[in-house]
Amino acid sequence: MFLRKRKAGLNQRGQNQNISFRLRKQKQKHVEQVKENNNINKSESENEKEISANEEEQIVNSDTLSILSTENLNSNSNLDSLTQNLIPNDNWQIDISNLLSDDEMEYNDDSNFVNEENEYEDQTVDSETKQYDNSNKIHNFSGKAGPYFSNFTHFLLFMWITKHQIGCEAYWDFSNIIKHPDFNISDVPYSITTIKKYRDSLPLIPFNGYDVELNDRDTPSTSKPTRQAFVFQLKRILQRIMLNPSLRDQMYFGSGIYSEIRQELWHGDIWHKSPLFGTTYIYINNVMYNLGDFITYYDRNSNTSINYGRIIGFVIYDKTKCFLIKAERILDFNSLPNLLKSRQRKNQINNTQKLWMTDENEMIELNWIESKINVWLMDTKKPDNYDYCINEIVYKSNNKWNTRSVDLRHKHPIEYTPIRKISDELPVFKFFLDIYIDKFGPFRNAYHAIGGIYLQIGNMTQVMRQKLKNHFLLGFIPFGANCNDVLKPIIEDIKELENGFEMDLDNKRIWITGGLGNITSDLPEGNEQAGIKNYNANHGCRICTIHHDELNNMSFDLAMGGRYHHKTSLQFVELDNAQTHGEREFLSQQYGIRNKPSIFDNVTRDRHLQCPHDVFHCMGGLASNMLQETFSILTTKGEELFLTIWKCFEFPKLLKDQCVRNFLDNWYISPLQFDLESDSSLTCITENYINLCVQSPLKKCDLKKDDLETFLNDDLFAELGRAYEEDLNNIEHLTSRKVKYYKSISYTIVDKDEQVNVKLNVGDVVDVLEDITPLGNISQDATDMVTRVSYARIKAIILHQKGQLQVPFLFLDWFISQNTNDQKLKCPLYRLQRQSDYTWRRIYAIKWIDHQPNVHFVHCCKTSCIDGQHFQNNMYYMHNIFYYTAI
Repeated sequence: MFLRKRKAGLNQRGQNQNISFRLRKQKQKHVEQVKENNNINKSESENEKEISANEEEQIVNSDTLSILSTENLNSNSNLDSLTQNLIPNDNWQIDISNLLSDDEMEYNDDSNFVNEENEYEDQTVDSETKQYDNSNKIHNFSGKAGPYFSNFTHFLLFMWITKHQIGCEAYWDFSNIIKHPDFNISDVPYSITTIKKYRDSLPLIPFNGYDVELNDRDTPSTSKPTRQAFVFQLKRILQRIMLNPSLRDQMYFGSGIYSEIRQELWHGDIWHKSPLFGTTYIYINNVMYNLGDFITYYDRNSNTSINYGRIIGFVIYDKTKCFLIKAERILDFNSLPNLLKSRQRKNQINNTQKLWMTDENEMIELNWIESKINVWLMDTKKPDNYDYCINEIVYKSNNKWNTRSVDLRHKHPIEYTPIRKISDELPVFKFFLDIYIDKFGPFRNAYHAIGGIYLQIGNMTQVMRQKLKNHFLLGFIPFGANCNDVLKPIIEDIKELENGFEMDLDNKRIWITGGLGNITSDLPEGNEQAGIKNYNANHGCRICTIHHDELNNMSFDLAMGGRYHHKTSLQFVELDNAQTHGEREFLSQQYGIRNKPSIFDNVTRDRHLQCPHDVFHCMGGLASNMLQETFSILTTKGEELFLTIWKCFEFPKLLKDQCVRNFLDNWYISPLQFDLESDSSLTCITENYINLCVQSPLKKCDLKKDDLETFLNDDLFAELGRAYEEDLNNIEHLTSRKVKYYKSISYTIVDKDEQVNVKLNVGDVVDVLEDITPLGNISQDATDMVTRVSYARIKAIILHQKGQLQVPFLFLDWFISQNTNDQKLKCPLYRLQRQSDYTWRRIYAIKWIDHQPNVHFVHCCKTSCIDGQHFQNNMYYMHNIFYYTAI
C-alpha cells in the first residue's frame, strides 16, 4: 500500500471542496519548467540533467559581493546603484554546459558506473583557514531581479533585512501588516516621526518615577547611588478596568460561592471569610448575623439536637443560588471523642461552661439557625458578658485525637480587619488583588537581576486570568534597589483601596474597595514576603516550624508546629526589642524569621495563608528525601510492584527523562522500560493517528556524524514551516528552531474499523506515490493526475516543540531515478539526494506514511567502499526488486 493523503486542505489546492490526491514533492524548478515547456511527456533523464547542472553550478561574482559590503548598505542613496549592479543586462548569459564537471557520474556500455572518486575535487585549504559564504546552492532566476532573486520584491526585502538586521519576529509582524486587507500602501508615510506622534494622543496609563537608593555592595563602583523606579498607580489601573465593558461585564463582585468543584478564587476560603471581598452580615428573621458570631443551630438529621458553631462566611450555593452559612463546628463535652472525655474537663464545665473549637467546617441552611450566643475565646480580650469560653482546639493528627491551645489557630479575618461603613446608596465593587513578584536576569552571562511586580484581578475568571493581556504591570525593581523601597507607593495604594473611594462610571458614582488577596511568587520570594528565612535554613518553611533535618518526618504535627500570623508578629516584636546584634541573630535563627518583617504587613493580610507555596520549589528537595526513605525499606517484591505501578504514572508535559532517572542516588529509571516521550503532548495534529511514541534519542556523536543540528538553519526551518502549513494545515507562526532527533517512531492509524500499526526507523526506505501533474493541468478529478512511485530514506525522526505540543516529522533523503537499469540484475538505479541539495523538500509530517515500509535498496559499492563502510561521495543505489516478504 502506497502513501496517500486522504483529504486535501482548501489552501493546498485552492479548491472549494476536499479532494483526494497524492503527495507532491516540492521542487523549486517545477513551476518554471511547466511554464517554459508544455510537453508533459518530457523524459525523466533530461530533467535530471538540468537539476544536476544546477547542483554543481558555482559562480562567484566579485562585483556583486563587493556591493553587499557594509559600505554600500549605509545609506538609502545607494539602493538605486545597488539595484543596477545586481540586475543583469539583457546580454547576460550563462553557459550551463561549462559548469558541469568532467567527472560527473555517467553510465556506459562497458560497466555500470564510471569511477566517481573525483566527483568532488579536493580543494587545498590551510588547516587554520576557515571559509565562509562558500555555498554550492546557485539560483538561475530569470526576470528583472535575476539571476539571484526570483522577483524584485524579494530583492528589496533581502536588502532591507540584511541592512537593518531584521529578526524573525519583526519580519513576521511586518508580513502580517502588509498582507492585511485594510492595509493601504498610499497611507504609508516617509518619516517614522509621523507614526510616533500618534503615541501622544493614546489613552495610556501614566506612571510615576521614584528615586530609590542602590546597595553599593551589589552594584559596580561606577554606578550612581540612586536610580528611578517606575510604578503604575493602582487606582488608575482599576479605573481603566472599570471603564472597559468587555472586562467589567465578565468580572464577579458578589459574595463567595460554595461549589463542589473549586476553580475560581471566589470558591476559596479567603473570599468566603474576609470582609474585604465577601458578605459581612445577613438578616435572618429580622436578626442581623455578622461574620464571627457564635450561634446554635439544629442538626440536619434531628430537629431537636442542638449544635454549636461560629459563622466564618456567608456563601451562595451554586446549584440553588440560595445563601448558606459556612460555620466552624464547636463541640460541647458530650460531643467530644471518648478519648478526650476526662474527669478534669468535665469538672471544668460545671464551673465555667466551656466549649471546644475544631478545624471542621459545615454548610448550614438559614432556617436551621436557632439563636446567637456569647463566647469568649480565651486568647482575646475578656468581654463583659459571655455564656461560654473556649481555650482548647480539638483536632486529629496522625489518626489520633488531640488538643492544642486556642491561640494556635489562624484567626478569622474579622478579628483583625476593621469594618468600614459603606453607603447603601452607592453600588459597591470589591477588588481581589493578586500581586506577583519575581526577580529575573535580563542578561544571559551577567548577573544583573531586576524584579517585576505584576497584578492580576481575582474577580476575573480563571480563563481570563490566563490571558497575557489581563496581566497588569505595577512596577520594576531596579538592580541593587531594596524591594521595600519600590513597594512603598504600592502599599499606600492598597491602603487607599481598603478604605474605599468613589469613582465615576457611566455618569454614576460607585464605591471601590477591596484589598490584598494573594501574593504569588516562587519559593525564595514567597519566604521573603512572609518574613521567613530562605528554604534552606533550619526553619525555612513559611507554614510550619519543622526543622530542615526532619523534612522526611511524616508524623510531624502541622497544627501544633504551624506558623500563625499573630504568633510570628510577636516574634518580630521580640526580635526588634533585642539589645545586641548577637541576640537578634540568635532569635532570628531560633524562630526562622528575617531581621525585619515584610512591607506587606502594613496592609490587612495573613502572611502565612495569603502567600501560598510554589509547588515546584516546595517539592524540589522533599520529594527526593521521601523517595530515598521509601526505597530504603522496599523489598525485592516491593520494587517489582513499584515498577509495575510506575508505568501508569502521569508525567507533566515538559518533564524530561533525565530529570526522573537521576532523582535517587543509587536508582534510576530505564528509558527502555518507560518511554517518557509518549505523553499526551506528542501529537500528529491528526485525529486518526494515535499512540505516538518516539524512542532512542540521537546522541551528540550521532548528530555530528550525520551533520544534524539541534537548531535548524534557514532552509530547513522554512521547510518545517511549509510542512506545518501544507501537510498539517497549521499556519501559526513558528518561534522555535530547536528540534530533537530520534532513531525510531511508532504510531497507530485508525481508519473506521481498521487499525494499522506503523513503526519507522532511521535508515528505512519508504515508498511514496508522487503527484507530478503539471500545475496548469491540476483538476479536482483524481483520475486526471499523473503519478509515479518515488522512494526516500529516513535520515532522522524530528520532534518539534510547538507551544505545549510536540509534533513529529520525518527528515527524508530522496532517491533520484537515473532512468536506467543495472545490466546484470536489471534493477532500477537511483542516486541519493545530497545534503546540499534543496531541490526537494526534506521535512514532512508522518501522516504521509500510512503503512509499514517494505522496500529495500542496495548500495552500489565500488573499490572505494571498504569493510562495509560506504564511500560518502558514492550516492548511487540499486532498488532491490527481488526483495519480498515470505508468506
